[in-house]
Amino acid sequence: MGGYGSGRHNYCAAMTTVEDCLILDINFMQRKKFVVAGVSGKLTWSRWGEVFSSISYRVRKACYGDDLILVLTYTATIREEKYPIEEEICIIKTPAYYGNYRYWISCPLCGRTDKLCKMYLPPGGKYFGCRRCYSLTYESCNESHKFDKIIGLFMRETGLSKKELKKGNW
Repeated sequence: MGGYGSGRHNYCAAMTTVEDCLILDINFMQRKKFVVAGVSGKLTWSRWGEVFSSISYRVRKACYGDDLILVLTYTATIREEKYPIEEEICIIKTPAYYGNYRYWISCPLCGRTDKLCKMYLPPGGKYFGCRRCYSLTYESCNESHKFDKIIGLFMRETGLSKKELKKGNW
C-alpha cells in the first residue's frame, strides 16, 4: 500500500482558487457602460484601498453581426520576466427582456461560447480564460471539509451522532 505522504492529504489546498485571480466581469462592465464600441479606458483591481493591478482596454465592433471585441493590453509577469500582452475577447450580444441587451464573453483559450460572464487571470498566467481552462475552484470548496477529522474525533469521544451534533443537543 501507500507509504509516507501518499494519498490526498491537503489535495484541495494546492488548487488555485477564483479568489486568487484577477476577474474580468462583463456584467460589471455593462453596468458601468464600458461595453460600447469606441469606448476605451483602464480597469483596476484594488485590495484594502491600494491598487495592485490595472489593464487598459478598448472596445471595437466585430467584423460580423452585432458582436463586439474587447481588446485588453497589459503586462504579464511570469517568473520575474515581463511579457507585453494584447488579448482580444469576443463579446456576444443577445436580446433580453424589454428591448435591452445582455452581453456574454467567449473564452479566448478554449473557444467556449456558452454564456460566460467572467474571465480569470490566475497568478503567473499570461491570458484570461474561463474556470474550466484553468481548473479553478472556489475557496469555500477547499474549506468545506477542513474540520472533518476534529468533528469525527469529537463524535467518537462523546458518542454523539451527526444528527445530534448538528442539533446542538449535547
